Amino acid sequence: MGNEYLLPLSAAVGFVFFSAFLAFVWLRGQALVHYFEEQEFNTEAFFVWVIRKRAFDKRASWILIPSFVAWYATQRFLPDLINPQVLNPVFYGIIFIALVVGALSSYETTRAAGKYKDISARAKRIHFIFVALMGAYFATIFANQTGTEILFLTLAFLAFFQAPPLFIVAANFIIRPWENIREKRNLTQAKLKLSKLSPVIIAITGSHGKTMAKHLLTHILSANKPTLTTPDNVEGAQGICDTILQDLKNHHRYFVLEMEGHSLGIIKKLCQLAPPNLGIITSIALGQSKRLRTLERVFRANFELADDLMSRRERTILNTDAMPEDLLNTFTNKNPNVLFCGGEKSSFDLDIVLKKGVQGNHGLDLTLGLNQKGRQETLELQVPLYGLHNCYNIMLAVAAALELGQSTEVIQNALKTVPQIPHRLEVIQGVKGPTVIDDSYNTFPEGFQSALKVLSDLRKPKGRCILVTPGLVEMGTAHDAEHKKLGEMAGKHVDVALIIGPKRMSTFMSAFNSTKEKGAQLRTFDTQSDANDWIKQNADNNDIILFEASLPNLYDTRVKF
Repeated sequence: MGNEYLLPLSAAVGFVFFSAFLAFVWLRGQALVHYFEEQEFNTEAFFVWVIRKRAFDKRASWILIPSFVAWYATQRFLPDLINPQVLNPVFYGIIFIALVVGALSSYETTRAAGKYKDISARAKRIHFIFVALMGAYFATIFANQTGTEILFLTLAFLAFFQAPPLFIVAANFIIRPWENIREKRNLTQAKLKLSKLSPVIIAITGSHGKTMAKHLLTHILSANKPTLTTPDNVEGAQGICDTILQDLKNHHRYFVLEMEGHSLGIIKKLCQLAPPNLGIITSIALGQSKRLRTLERVFRANFELADDLMSRRERTILNTDAMPEDLLNTFTNKNPNVLFCGGEKSSFDLDIVLKKGVQGNHGLDLTLGLNQKGRQETLELQVPLYGLHNCYNIMLAVAAALELGQSTEVIQNALKTVPQIPHRLEVIQGVKGPTVIDDSYNTFPEGFQSALKVLSDLRKPKGRCILVTPGLVEMGTAHDAEHKKLGEMAGKHVDVALIIGPKRMSTFMSAFNSTKEKGAQLRTFDTQSDANDWIKQNADNNDIILFEASLPNLYDTRVKF
């Protein structure tokens, strides 16, 4: 069967076929590059994700395989039944359908992965090279047709549909030398600019609470002096470099930044880029550190900040209530230059004590005991934020502000006007419609528990407390135990629980049903949008709705190829 049987494709048909190819390649690459960036462009981690999530093409490939089997059976057993001049164009039509289906499935995954404009410039460069590589492969298919054309096309397109993860990695390999040069140049320029402008650098790390502590401290410091901070979710070297090069100005007195210790050695390198004058470690927990695996390694990774500060005789501020005591004792025995914060039951000799934390309709009321620099006094604070766990973040920010010379009066007045952070226990009380508590970005059990308490405290007369959640991600072996505790607590506070993805939430649902009040409901949904539709149809103005952890980590998002 030779090329003489090919149907000459008109320009219109060729354009449509090429459009299907381009849609498939563009959308499949866009979806994959999101996940590749989530793995910080690490090839090994990306392939682990591909295997774990079975991110291989299924839908387009399963259209092609039965079609080839049918074609082969017809040629083998009924060779005179269908004219090849008809059969071959039909097969091209099947390839077109497979491309369209593959593009649509890629679009579904792309929507789950996030907006294209939110990915980094490097990810976009990888995407464009990926499209070029896939285009070259596509052109090669039609430039090398053989006498066994249908067989060749089937094998070639099966490889085409399965190749995108490999081509993403290949695109990254192609641009890596240029990226390395660019990164080194940016690092050098950022270090020079920091050295020249010499702002006071405050670095914040920890398993959770970093963004809130940064937000609070920046607000306090900005009341007196211009203060620059890294944008939310910017915790790596290149993001910090970009902030320094683009936003740091002569008038900035303070520079507050987050550092993410997801691997050993990362924070050490960040401290070489931006040597901090003061550090805060908010917490040590295993939940969000899938690469570190053990609590001891999480501790070591985050305490690289304290090690750097100790080497330069600078101070580290710690929340003793959110850290393993045995590991903390080992560290503090060799580092006396530490400022301890915690609750009254802490076994450490505290510099700042959380004496009282009360949550009301308008936020938090705190009482702190100050034992700094030879003085003992009580500090009363009113802060328009919600969640008792935020009392600790407020305490850490106050400790840092005092260490930097801010007066108690400035701190009190600043905290009275601190704005809420979007998606972090943000209470939205509209004139019409139900009250919404948006805690979508929460990733740890204590935050979930605190949000349930807020939900109950803000309950309206004759209104219902509604919980919407897919549960917490990346809890590892603690998943069932933690979700059992959360389910038991939710049963005591929630009237309607809307569970997204019920398969991974069985322990939560069983625990909820065991403690729920009479008349409480539990409903399950496959997607967030399905749960949102239920709310639109059933919630009324007196209800209060908690969206908890409803933006799960990209690593755990369902992939549909």
